[in-house]
Amino acid sequence: IPKENGVTFSIGNQATCNFQGFCLSYYIAVHMYTFGLSIYYLMVVALKWNDHKIKRVEEWFHPIIITISTTFAVSGIPLTLYNNANLWCWISSVPRTCKNGLSPNGSGPCERGLYAWIFRWAYFYGPLWACIVGVTICMGTVAYFAIKDEKQTRMFRTHHALSPTDRDNLRILTSDVVWQAFLYLPAFYITRTFPTVARVHEMLGKPIPYFCIFLQAAIGPTHGFWNALIYFRPRYLRYRRKQIKRMRSGPTTPGSMHQHVRKITWRIHGLSSASREEAAQQQQQQQQQQQQP
Repeated sequence: IPKENGVTFSIGNQATCNFQGFCLSYYIAVHMYTFGLSIYYLMVVALKWNDHKIKRVEEWFHPIIITISTTFAVSGIPLTLYNNANLWCWISSVPRTCKNGLSPNGSGPCERGLYAWIFRWAYFYGPLWACIVGVTICMGTVAYFAIKDEKQTRMFRTHHALSPTDRDNLRILTSDVVWQAFLYLPAFYITRTFPTVARVHEMLGKPIPYFCIFLQAAIGPTHGFWNALIYFRPRYLRYRRKQIKRMRSGPTTPGSMHQHVRKITWRIHGLSSASREEAAQQQQQQQQQQQQP
């Protein structure tokens, strides 16, 4: 934020403000790619398209998203849209109370950022909530078809020998797909609701509640973090199930269990192979001495 704005700890200038505003405006590409990912899930699970058809559609995702995001971000510089937006530099007006700046109301002419309230909704919040609605529809459809396919598979295999293990695997797979589709939605709604509420208050010329500003600053930037957790969730679940299966099929007899615990102890203490053999020989000698009358 430029120093002349009088914001505490501000050390920037208009060039740094333009750069930060450009980066924040380009962030709409993240939401568009999330929407594109939900369309990919829809094509695979619901429409059951093959790789060739999906690739033909996917080739259009990148140029469309990059072109739209770049156009929005670059045009904000000649339109003088990037100014002090309370927490950072983004689409705003100078002064903030000018008419048709952050609000259609206000008084006085705008030095910079004329019709900033329109560009906020045209460049960010409009496409943002269009992506949120699109992701909600796509993921809801994916969950519906996943449950439907599971029911059809069970009905088809009614007259065949379907083991309990196969039934459990089918149920787990369906549950994973449904939950994976659902979890992307809270990441959207939680991180984007409070910034939208704050901008609506600003557009109506009303003071922004402090809790909205606080939650916007605290939760808003964590969208990528939640998406990453959701993305790696299936890998973690597969790893956990593999470990549980290994533990259940592991050693059960007292002797094998004793050896298993002894190996773990060696790993903890970092014993070498020679030290392990020596320790094993000593233990065998002690057991033989105890067995002698």
